[in-house]
Amino acid sequence: MKTAVIMERKLFGGVIRQNHKTGMLNANDLHKVGNSMRKGSDLSVKQMASFFSLDSTEELIKEICLVENAGVDEVKVSKRGKAGGTWVSPVLFVDMAMWYSPQLKVQIIKWVLDGLLDARDNSGESYKRMASALKQNF
Repeated sequence: MKTAVIMERKLFGGVIRQNHKTGMLNANDLHKVGNSMRKGSDLSVKQMASFFSLDSTEELIKEICLVENAGVDEVKVSKRGKAGGTWVSPVLFVDMAMWYSPQLKVQIIKWVLDGLLDARDNSGESYKRMASALKQNF
């Protein structure tokens, strides 16, 4: 696919945009969802810039770049215009989601784990064959 398609994914009552071509997710959309959950739990709102200024966030970005052999612009990029905002890699997105609130952290962990387990259960016997084939080849 030559043209980048911006998909909309539902997350805890909000909509998160994801770039189909790069896989990057919109941090501004997550910011809205995260602060909405914080308000619902009587917690103060957070500033997105605070997340990106954390030492742990800078260290994580460096590690993602190292592990994925990627440049910083492939992990975090800010754009203007129609599809503007701050776009982040899926790994950074999950870390940011877990930073917003304990409630969102639990939900993100369950969201990630449930999808994996559901896929495995839905695949039934084919999962066992795939795992066996991978074990033999690696």
